[in-house]
Amino acid sequence: MIEAGVAIRDITPKGTVWMDGYGARDRPSEGVYAPLTARALALRTGETTAAIVVADILNLDRTQEALLRESICTATGLDPEAVILCATHTHCGARVADLMTPGDPDPAYLTHLWGAMRDAVAEALDRLQPAKLTFSRARSCMGINRRLPDGEGGVRFHPNPEGVIDRDLDTFWLTTPDGAPLASVTTYGCHPTSRSGYLLGPDYPGFLRAGIEREWGGTALFLTGCAGNIRPAFLDANGRFRSAEVAEVEAAGEAMAAEALAGRAGTVALDAPSLRVTLGTASLPIAEAPQRERLEALAAGDDPAAAKWARRILEKLAEGPLPERTLFTIQTLRLDARHAFVFLAGEVVTEIGLRIKQTYPYQAITPVAYSNGLVGYVPSRSIHPQGGYEVLGSYRFYYQPAPFTPDVEDVILAEVKRQMEFEC
Repeated sequence: MIEAGVAIRDITPKGTVWMDGYGARDRPSEGVYAPLTARALALRTGETTAAIVVADILNLDRTQEALLRESICTATGLDPEAVILCATHTHCGARVADLMTPGDPDPAYLTHLWGAMRDAVAEALDRLQPAKLTFSRARSCMGINRRLPDGEGGVRFHPNPEGVIDRDLDTFWLTTPDGAPLASVTTYGCHPTSRSGYLLGPDYPGFLRAGIEREWGGTALFLTGCAGNIRPAFLDANGRFRSAEVAEVEAAGEAMAAEALAGRAGTVALDAPSLRVTLGTASLPIAEAPQRERLEALAAGDDPAAAKWARRILEKLAEGPLPERTLFTIQTLRLDARHAFVFLAGEVVTEIGLRIKQTYPYQAITPVAYSNGLVGYVPSRSIHPQGGYEVLGSYRFYYQPAPFTPDVEDVILAEVKRQMEFEC
């Protein structure tokens, strides 16, 4: 028998704040189009407990991951490996992490956010009750690959209908023993970048949750899958990406909810759930960093973004040699012999998520990105030769000294394999 408990906290800023997600914003928020929340799900079988807490924010950084995990463990008595921290990755949330984007996080908001996430976990633990667990895997048409080959060996940041994409829409459904809806956890790999602008909101995950709660019941959670190179297919008359209206985002989220609910016709019962949660790190190799002279030239140059990045890297260089590897948190949560989550601390591209699934074809593996402390975009070996934003352009936003090498995919898969095959 599995026990489950769920809780929600409001994390909508009370006033204006700087927003996360886009480097072109030049002023704080101007309102709210839908509330932001933090949602926690606690699970227990026998002596093993795990808690997932997911917030409508862009991400946490590695320092925040460590501090928040410690705070939750102190408040609840959970072991560190039992705490799973996730972000929906909405690009219309408040500034939180240490990223190279405009504005600074509001300290008062961060205090509220950490408290809300901590308290949601504590309440979910207090509300543990016997539950039944089922799983469904539907398909969704949401999302499109955003890497279009340019015919010269590279790529453009442009919709690619023929590009690789994982359309699995996974949902775990929790009910009371008599069948009353308790909670659901839906995962899909598409960037929540439907909207830009200055209104705060949860993007399509918020409307997906609302649709499931209205039509089925319980408390709905959403986890974002490996969406590093996938975004919503809201296109203009010329076939280019555009910012969607709120009504369009709501319709897209509601359509995904309907797809997930239709998938309940093929649910599989987890008759003997048995939790096993593991926590580890992979050491991801990065390319050689620029020499000091190059960094100093960039820091004094006319490109404000490059200068800001170079100044931060020079500060790190003053403290000692720049790192050649980046620690990358990986967590697995086994629910029974066939069903498991794999939580990854980066903006992982869809090809890596698919490879994880293909490594365990006899199981229903659900990869989740944007977990714990994000370290940046994580490109697959297959897209490295093309370059592009995910490979060569994005690392600066995370103040990383150089891009990842093609070997990162194999390093991640090796740690996932170690955790998946580890027997307690």
